[in-house]
Amino acid sequence: MITRRIFVVIDACLIFLAFVIAHALTPLLWPARDAVAAFALQVVPSYAQYFRPGPDDIAPLSHLVWMLLVITPAVLVVLLTIDAYDRLHHISRTRMLLSGPFAAVIGMSVAALVIFLLRIQEWSRVFLFTFTALMALALTSVRAFIRTYHHWQAKTGYYRRNILVAGPVEIMQKVVASIGPHWPDSDFDVIGYLESPDSFTSAEASRWTGGSLPHRAGPALMYRQAGVAGAAVEEPVARDIMPRRLGHVAEIEKILLHHPVHEVVAALRTDGSFSWVADVIQACDHAGISFRLVPEVLLAGSLANLVARDDGSDLGRKVPSMMLAPRVWDADALQVKRLTDVVLSIAALVAFAPLFAFVALLVRLSSPGPIFHGSNLVGQNGKPFVAWKFRTMVPNANALMPSLLALNEMTGPVFKIRDDPRVTRIGRWLRKFSLDELPQLYSVVKGDQSLVGPRAASSHEFERYEFWHMRKISVKPGITCFWQVRGRNVISNFDEWIKMDLEYIDNWSLWLDFKILVRTVLVVAKGTGY
Repeated sequence: MITRRIFVVIDACLIFLAFVIAHALTPLLWPARDAVAAFALQVVPSYAQYFRPGPDDIAPLSHLVWMLLVITPAVLVVLLTIDAYDRLHHISRTRMLLSGPFAAVIGMSVAALVIFLLRIQEWSRVFLFTFTALMALALTSVRAFIRTYHHWQAKTGYYRRNILVAGPVEIMQKVVASIGPHWPDSDFDVIGYLESPDSFTSAEASRWTGGSLPHRAGPALMYRQAGVAGAAVEEPVARDIMPRRLGHVAEIEKILLHHPVHEVVAALRTDGSFSWVADVIQACDHAGISFRLVPEVLLAGSLANLVARDDGSDLGRKVPSMMLAPRVWDADALQVKRLTDVVLSIAALVAFAPLFAFVALLVRLSSPGPIFHGSNLVGQNGKPFVAWKFRTMVPNANALMPSLLALNEMTGPVFKIRDDPRVTRIGRWLRKFSLDELPQLYSVVKGDQSLVGPRAASSHEFERYEFWHMRKISVKPGITCFWQVRGRNVISNFDEWIKMDLEYIDNWSLWLDFKILVRTVLVVAKGTGY
């Protein structure tokens, strides 16, 4: 998602670009201006003074800068006022298409007012109208492109957050009912719930729900006991698809290891025990996962005047709660990081296209088998994805692996041999200069990886992770990081590898990314990375 400040900067650049192009186009529009003026004189001669052709020249750009300085803040203020910087895939197409032209016309009106009040003579109607039209077109086009891109990303599940609910079953159902307006959709997926020690007994829960304990078996209509003078009447509470039970809160570390979770929501009974919450918070802290606390009292009844204060998330707008989140990297800096990833990756894919073709030919001629090899990797917050590399091993490499386990030079779940007999002759050369990793640039463009970030774990490796290793997947994995530039060929302790990834997470900055990229280029050029 583009942050508001970055979006404002983009709009300001678009307005400046429209200003410069309008100044260049205006002289080309004089014939059209004169034709319109002649036609208007024939149709409405009483307004002849407003349609007299002007001089065939335009003031220098420097003399019109005042117009840019007046219109730009006016347009940006209007866009901020009408919430044109909301998430574009959440607003209607009509609102998105009209926001740009509306702001542009308001900006033009402000400029016209300044011209009238100050009696400015050195200006051009053609320039002002052309500037306004180009500005409206630019603002609308960029929003349409971003909205289309966001819709495409949303359909792929890129923005979906996996929610794990923990707490008493009956309170958990209220929380899920509160999330209901957003679930299931492209934003949230409640993957399951963990039962806490203070849940109702099965008999009590059965009476509360009007049936057996819920599982994800399809639509369920929840009921609660209501009535007068002891006459029980079933009253519907909410209709939704109930999540499945994943276990007990005591198993949260195991659950977080084996399920991709972005946020844990703890539901508290007013008269229940809260001792289990501390363990859940501790597990979320170690894993770098957001934690949200939802007391039952905040879910009782419907409030007429009090609303949940926005904590910056969509879920926070719907569920009254208190949230604990990991120390996050600066949002604007992350936008710059993402923009850098996309621009550099696309530029590299284009620039190295001939090299891609050459390497693909070498791989094809060196040994039978496919050109590319796809690896099932674990991404941010446990989200799986497939990363592609040029194949550097013999086709039956996986079948040969069990016979080579005794030669493994790495501790922990990673398998690595310096002189791996499965690597082909061309593959050894590709690995020496890291050319086999070039196809991963496609994963960077998709958003599964970053240029710089912790090494992505394979699904097989991730199954053997210890819980403290999990924090490395709290950020997007990268193609290169400390483990690459500090000599991945001399590191044999997996825990040291993890510690370097955590060092990167704790000290991240754009400057650090730049330094790692520069050092990576030097390592690749020297052929010392493998």
